[in-house]
Amino acid sequence: MKEHTINKRFWILIITTNSFVALILLSLVFNNYELIAGFLAGFFSLMIYLLINNQLFKKMFNKQNSAIKRKATYTVLLFLLISLMMFLIISLFFLINYFCKKHINENKNLFLWPINFITFSFPFLVFIVALAIDASLNKKKELRKE
Repeated sequence: MKEHTINKRFWILIITTNSFVALILLSLVFNNYELIAGFLAGFFSLMIYLLINNQLFKKMFNKQNSAIKRKATYTVLLFLLISLMMFLIISLFFLINYFCKKHINENKNLFLWPINFITFSFPFLVFIVALAIDASLNKKKELRKE
């Protein structure tokens, strides 16, 4: 079961790298809070996605819970459900942008105010980089054992 769960080192890597990116964005923000708002919205949605996936995989690979059949259709439906939920979270932040543009300030760009969707993607990019780092560390550990 241990190989199917995300270990603590991975969570520490994700949180510290996202903290460094947030500090960089905070140093760039003087009067422009959209950058950090977009980053925090992206971080919030990524953490929800990762925590739900982590809990589902723990439950799926639990030895006591062997009654769950691991068919391909079940896995595909589970993935589609998680993807739909992620789409709804991103749509919520887009609707916040649309509402603010329509009712508060029509001169601002839809994707850049109040939640910057460019910085919204930063936590996902950091996640991909952290996966690559974690995979390379695991590969080095396996090579040392051999």
